[in-house]
Amino acid sequence: YGLTSQADMKAINLSHNEYSSTFTVVYKGENLGEISLQIPGNHMIKNALVAVTIGIELSVPFGLIKESLETFKGVYRRFETKYDNDILVIDDYAHHPTEIKATLSAIRNGWNRRLVAVFQPHLFTRTRDFHKEFGREFLNSDVFICTDVYPAREKPIENISGKIVVKAAKNFGHKNAIYEPDKTRIPELLLGICKPGDIVVTLGAGDIWKYGEKFVARLKENNKISKSDKKKMIKSLNKEIELVQNKNHDFSEIMVFKINNLMKKILNYSHIFTTTHIDLQVQAKILTQASTSFAFVSCIFSAAISLS
Repeated sequence: YGLTSQADMKAINLSHNEYSSTFTVVYKGENLGEISLQIPGNHMIKNALVAVTIGIELSVPFGLIKESLETFKGVYRRFETKYDNDILVIDDYAHHPTEIKATLSAIRNGWNRRLVAVFQPHLFTRTRDFHKEFGREFLNSDVFICTDVYPAREKPIENISGKIVVKAAKNFGHKNAIYEPDKTRIPELLLGICKPGDIVVTLGAGDIWKYGEKFVARLKENNKISKSDKKKMIKSLNKEIELVQNKNHDFSEIMVFKINNLMKKILNYSHIFTTTHIDLQVQAKILTQASTSFAFVSCIFSAAISLS
């Protein structure tokens, strides 16, 4: 079985549209009919061909095979949809380079959207042996975030971490690869990076799915805030901004305190108005730590209030 012309059981006329994968089944030159899966990817089509082959060998009618496959909705942690609103969040167990290639290709074939991939390497030995292959496969993402290794049964190996996967991705030419060793920071990092229309996929055999779910929880929380409430929040920020800008050269302890609080508000509110670029949050954090650097105030404020 397969997708090549040499296979006895093969799929032809493949088409992909989001979750749907449609193909025609040909067995030893005979056209058996068309199947439309509700799970995406060429690898799932190959899996379906296995089921078709076994069914035909056991004399199961093709119509029954087709019906069974077309109502199958997938399994836990294999292209599992966690959230589908302004941002689509998917979780997948993929932890080998070939699996990652298949999952990312399924997304690319089915959707035309920006893809943010979050990867947690599994095992230090596997990371050591395949970090270059991992890095190469993540070229198929627009943004690549890699956290540290999930050890499972292994002890740490010196100098082996998610950092070498990110380095490999950058060496292959990835322009937006990020190493975040602290997996608990992943939800906040995603809130700063993602924007409406994005697809986020968490990948790995460890516990990365938990932090994808924490990100989803934050998205749901943000969506509960009404447009009128957002406008009120922006109006309130505007007033505070004007007060600070009018006292641009006031270096008193009170003004420093006010600016610190305002920076914290901007950081807290930024992901509510819309998920904004991480640089804004980084600049705001720098300003919070060095509150006398008032030169940054205006540009950060302007960006913050335009996030609605």
